[in-house]
Amino acid sequence: MVIKERVESILYNAAVLIGPEGEYIGSYRKVHLKGEEKLAFRNGYRFQVWDVEFREGPGRIGLLVGWCLLQLAWHKEFAAAMLLPLYYLTGATVTLFRRMARGEQFWAAHRTHFYQRATDNGFSVQRVVSEVFVLNAVLAALAIGSVTTSSSVVIGLLLLSGLFATSMLLYRFSRERS
Repeated sequence: MVIKERVESILYNAAVLIGPEGEYIGSYRKVHLKGEEKLAFRNGYRFQVWDVEFREGPGRIGLLVGWCLLQLAWHKEFAAAMLLPLYYLTGATVTLFRRMARGEQFWAAHRTHFYQRATDNGFSVQRVVSEVFVLNAVLAALAIGSVTTSSSVVIGLLLLSGLFATSMLLYRFSRERS
């Protein structure tokens, strides 16, 4: 969750980490402010990582407050702004609509995101993380390609390629590992 955090009279652009029981774990104050953000917020001074307990065991998590997607969109690089978060947006959207179609309480905690289904279907956490990393690298390469061309046809093909690669990974994660 991204919030404006006020400490005394100082305002920070911050992201908050909430635990599985709704408890506050910590917050990250954005370190590198851009443009008009500098007029409203004070920058944070460090990147922070927390030790947390995942279902699969202990782990570490850090938070960032983003700006690059808004910058890309502002500069009319819409394809790149869509490609970079495509796995996360597609997976979350499909999961949300699937749960709504089933009449489930989509706001309640669940284990039906694709990466969770992958571990339930026999994929190791290491395998899931590795495959998502590779897909994100492919999406980043496609995004770079989209900002270096002026051809609408090429941009369309790059978007379709990203959607295809994302769909294939989500499909793999939703099936039992063979």
